[in-house]
Amino acid sequence: MENNEKDIQATSLVDNEYLLEVNDLKMYFDITTGFFKTTPLKAVDGVSFKIKKGETLGVVGESGCGKTTLGRTIMNLYRASSGEIIYNGLLISSYSDLKRIQKEEKFELGSLKFEKNKRIKNYHKSLNEQVANGELEPEAVKGLVDKFTQEENEKFAKDSQKLHDLYKQKYDAKAKEINDDINKVLEERDNKLNALTPVDKNTDLEAIKIADEKTLEFKAEASKLLADAKEVRNNEYAKAKEDKQNDLANYNKFKEECHNKEAELKNKISSASEEEKASLQKELKSLIKENTNDIIVKKEKLNGDYNIRKSIATGKYQKTKQQINDDLAKKISDVRSQSKYYLYVDEEAKINKDAKKAIKRIKSSSRFRLKEFRRKCTMVFQDPYSSLNPRMTVQDIIAEPLDVNHLYTTKEERRSKVLELMRLVGLSPEQSTRYAHEFSGGQRQRIGIARSLAVNPEFIVCDEPVSALDVSIQAQVINTFQDLQKELGLTYLFIAHDLLVVRHISNRIAVMYLGKIVEIAETKELFDSPLHPYTISLLSAVPMPDPNTARSNKRIVLEGDVPSPLNVPSGCPFRVRCPKATEACKNRVPELKEISKDHFVSCLLLDDDLSV
Repeated sequence: MENNEKDIQATSLVDNEYLLEVNDLKMYFDITTGFFKTTPLKAVDGVSFKIKKGETLGVVGESGCGKTTLGRTIMNLYRASSGEIIYNGLLISSYSDLKRIQKEEKFELGSLKFEKNKRIKNYHKSLNEQVANGELEPEAVKGLVDKFTQEENEKFAKDSQKLHDLYKQKYDAKAKEINDDINKVLEERDNKLNALTPVDKNTDLEAIKIADEKTLEFKAEASKLLADAKEVRNNEYAKAKEDKQNDLANYNKFKEECHNKEAELKNKISSASEEEKASLQKELKSLIKENTNDIIVKKEKLNGDYNIRKSIATGKYQKTKQQINDDLAKKISDVRSQSKYYLYVDEEAKINKDAKKAIKRIKSSSRFRLKEFRRKCTMVFQDPYSSLNPRMTVQDIIAEPLDVNHLYTTKEERRSKVLELMRLVGLSPEQSTRYAHEFSGGQRQRIGIARSLAVNPEFIVCDEPVSALDVSIQAQVINTFQDLQKELGLTYLFIAHDLLVVRHISNRIAVMYLGKIVEIAETKELFDSPLHPYTISLLSAVPMPDPNTARSNKRIVLEGDVPSPLNVPSGCPFRVRCPKATEACKNRVPELKEISKDHFVSCLLLDDDLSV
């Protein structure tokens, strides 16, 4: 079974030193721009990079450049439009392998069609401009457009056929690989079944009769226990509902008292003198505001308490039900093991069940890999408050990944793991019963870090983890990240706006603009010798602690706004703001090329000249 249960290897494996490889990753969102018309918003557009084990890759760029979308797509919180995410040599996808190939073909075909329509539209627009300038007769426009459209449609038909043939080869190769693995599983299953010694049922009738009687007895006991557990849950529901009705009556009474106080004060205002009216109206305004807040708080608590009690009762019932079913299965297994015939039947069933599991795993291999990937890779979110459940204690927040992945056996083990994680990130174990709103911003971020460490990950996506914190707290959180990296050997994708923060924590830095990586290099190399005009502009805005250096630095201010990812400029996406753009930048899309060792830049100006 070793060969059959293995994960299907990705088409391009990473080197052993690389933990994560991203190849031509695209994340497009379909935006409705008209009646039955959608336009792709290119949030991430053809991003490729590798991250070594134990290193930190920083990602920087202006707001809206696609940094956060990149992190979420890598974590498969967004389903990538196309491209590969390879982790430890295994392809990660939320689709099965065959469905992923079909989705990618459909996406690439849609992109070809979109580009074709865009070219036709731009050609028509250029002809209209020529007509306006008197360079072309209006009557000639329709004929030229029809001819150009026919040529584009013919080109699209050829390109789409090539694309279909390419993806058909990929699909057929993957389907053959899957079928070969399934045949191996079936062959191994048949060998194991043939190795079993059949047992005649008639030779074991007495043991079978005893096992059947005991089985019925155990099932009756389990049914009674389940009914009792359900009754307890229903009683809890009924008590919670009764308490809610009582609380609702008290709430309505409180609400009525508030309104009576306001009415009383309004009557007092109507009969008061002009001098007293101003102070009374101010008092009324304050009273209304206070009452409104109190009413909202009581209403939220009313619903919250009921939902929490109902959730707790449901959770207890589910655990009890699971325990009863587990005990029943164990008792039945023990009693059936006394029969040679049932031993043979159960072993045969086990072999068939294992084979079905292996076949299911092979058919949906990517999704099985994704489950394992999410145990090894976690994420620290940008806003430490909105990413924490306000109704859960810190202990439950940190333990949630442990609960989901069943990484403990007893409550004591669960609690000890939580307290250990809290100490690891610099939080006091005594704070484990508090709620998120009782902590400062830096402490909340530490809670988020502790939660991400709960499953012993190898890779963490840090999505602007210090942007919402003040400078002193930023330093503490960054030091925590670095200490954890040294202690646990973690690998980071660190997304941030602050270039100085990224410089401090990162081994390499990738600069993003409008969904693309325009430059990626070692940290020192990037700061000492930036090559892309956009990188040079970003670095010129970094404040320098030395006044003399700051005075000598020339600030490069880019003109214009960042183009919309709904309408990306042709050629180089940065050309509309680049001070050194040429005509070639309008017509050609630059590729990310290695200019020097481990220094990649996407700029046409560097094709012939290695200095910008």
